[in-house]
Amino acid sequence: MTHTNLEQPSTTHNSLNDEVDLILRFQSDIANQGLVGESRNAAIVLLVSVSALLENPMHLTVFGESSAGKNNLLDRVAAFLPPEMKSLSVG
Repeated sequence: MTHTNLEQPSTTHNSLNDEVDLILRFQSDIANQGLVGESRNAAIVLLVSVSALLENPMHLTVFGESSAGKNNLLDRVAAFLPPEMKSLSVG
């Protein structure tokens, strides 16, 4: 299993409290971090990740061709989450 340590995303946007559409803001921020063409999938991964705080969290399986960028997608989204929310099972 390979882990890539990505720096915490930085942003020049306004405070999150001022945002009207947090998903659109996330998609913009993650694109600025270099994730290309995966904004919809990234938003889905983020929402499923945040659902871990709910009584009945969602589950996610990411699949695709070898070297299709699955781990990159998960690593990029994980950079937006606090350390205590990160748990990854590969296999």
